[in-house]
Amino acid sequence: MKSCNYSKGGCRTFVRLYGVLILWLSLLQPLPSAIANDDTAPTSLWLGQKMMLDLRYFCAQPTASSCTQGVTALTPELERLLVEGKIGGVILFQQNVQTLQQTVALNFHLQKLMQEHQLPPLFIAIDQEGGRVSRLGDIGNVAFAGNMALGATYPKHGVQFAKEVAERIARQLQVLGINVNFAPSIDVNSNPDNPIINIRSYGQSPSLVGEMGQATVAGLQHNGVISAVKHFPGHGDTSVDSHTGLPRVERSKSEINAVELFPFSTILQGATPPAMVMTAHIQFPQLDATSAITRDGTRQVLPATLSPTIITSLLRNTLNYQGVVVTDALDMAGITQYFSPEAAVLQTFRAGADIALMPFTVRTPQDIDAFFNFQRRIISQLNANDIATMETSFQRILDLKRKYEVGKFTDQALTQRQKQAESAYANNDDEAFNRALNRAAITTVFGNEQVFKPHQRWQLIMPDNTRCKALIFALRQVLPSNKSQIQCASLLQATGSVMLDEKADIVVVGDISPLHGRHEMTILDKSMGQLKRAKPAQDEIKRILRHAKQSAIPTVFVAMRSPYVVTQYQDYLNAALATYNYEVEHVSEDGARGVIFDVLAKVLVGQHRAPGTLPVVLQEPKPKSKPEQ
Repeated sequence: MKSCNYSKGGCRTFVRLYGVLILWLSLLQPLPSAIANDDTAPTSLWLGQKMMLDLRYFCAQPTASSCTQGVTALTPELERLLVEGKIGGVILFQQNVQTLQQTVALNFHLQKLMQEHQLPPLFIAIDQEGGRVSRLGDIGNVAFAGNMALGATYPKHGVQFAKEVAERIARQLQVLGINVNFAPSIDVNSNPDNPIINIRSYGQSPSLVGEMGQATVAGLQHNGVISAVKHFPGHGDTSVDSHTGLPRVERSKSEINAVELFPFSTILQGATPPAMVMTAHIQFPQLDATSAITRDGTRQVLPATLSPTIITSLLRNTLNYQGVVVTDALDMAGITQYFSPEAAVLQTFRAGADIALMPFTVRTPQDIDAFFNFQRRIISQLNANDIATMETSFQRILDLKRKYEVGKFTDQALTQRQKQAESAYANNDDEAFNRALNRAAITTVFGNEQVFKPHQRWQLIMPDNTRCKALIFALRQVLPSNKSQIQCASLLQATGSVMLDEKADIVVVGDISPLHGRHEMTILDKSMGQLKRAKPAQDEIKRILRHAKQSAIPTVFVAMRSPYVVTQYQDYLNAALATYNYEVEHVSEDGARGVIFDVLAKVLVGQHRAPGTLPVVLQEPKPKSKPEQ
């Protein structure tokens, strides 16, 4: 394929002619094995371009356990994988992003490799939603408060913050050589028990989600970064995480149209449609009840990712979406528990998806050989219709790459790209902007604001020691020096019941329910992985609050993640706040710092109000009853 020049459109002419020949032959008989096994046939290029691999880990030498060596630079083995596989895109994770210069070099060499082999440039993607799903790690960037915080600013600020966050994220990504952002999540979080979306959603109003999502797409794409809205047709009404299982939405079709689909239809028909749409591994039996035999011999309703009715009939035909459709990661349990990698890829392509995200896990050189066999097996199973749709899909992918000039990162020297990134990250006001966003978002859920004042004796109950340190540090900056006593207990590190200080003037309890999933983990959260195995803290929190109320000590509850949890404790509270954020940006031997904790401290001592508006509806309060004794 070295004679096929992508930049001059040579691939298009060559591939169309060759594709017509293969299609004609396949109409007469099954695809000839000589063509199926010919590595120069267009089908191998089409297939490679329709796959996006993760390079999260790779070990060139065998290891006794699973490979956990993050890929920060290309190796000869990975170069072979990308070139011989004719791969169309890669997705980066925090393990790939260690320093500013290293990240720029990795992305530069990725594009240079494809250029040298006259292959189309790569989509280089990342999940940089903001909030708890931020993959850039600690390279000097700011992880802006996430979608629900943005939703809380809407009544007073409209889409202003959403638009500016997207523009700033786009600038962060573009100078690194990242050209696709799997964001925003435009799921309407209508289920209080949703373990995977919750604060990743702008809120519970479909129109709010649609407006904020539209502003985010425009902010990203007007600044040169492809936006992939997700998770079609909607992940907001689920109580199962598709990373660990297969969710099912039982709403009626009319409800789905009014809630789940409303933001998608709004954004797809807007002035700036998203260049990509990501599918969800969720069953929607009211949209498509078609079932298939799974790998264990049982029948399952097809999840949206594998459904022609949902991807082609609904998304393509009814909603008239003409852009690129990418699957959610195919290594998630919502798919792998029921379908083999080959079956999943074939079915999602036949359903209408253009790109299979993470269809095959590569961690060792042996995995690379297995991946090539995987590709060959898929090609051998293609029929005439598959060939025709693959060519159309391939052209759609090439058109998008040309439109966004995804290969232009190598137009300047690597050293120049690295200097541009350093300058962009050093000369911005992202931190100040993020502080303003958190101040605008923090919300008084209910309560008497008279408790927000400088107290002398504080008792804090936080999820872990890191959050204890961050809030203590923040309070020390705003309380009179040497006149206030602050003690903090960590629910994670506590070996027994937390003792209430009977002389405390105020008790502040912070909560991060529901516990975050693997997809949200950051380097600063290593210790918090233990929370999944820790005894649920709800009973302990309730015991502390009940004791404080009996002792007439004012209590403030801070929902740092999902605000729905407030209703569990309202009988014992004087006030409740929602921050939608519990990010700690800096941890050292001296302590911990976090913008949201600085903002929270100023609200707790009455220096600032909490002006945000709750973007979700809490469950109706239970009838007032005598608190438990």
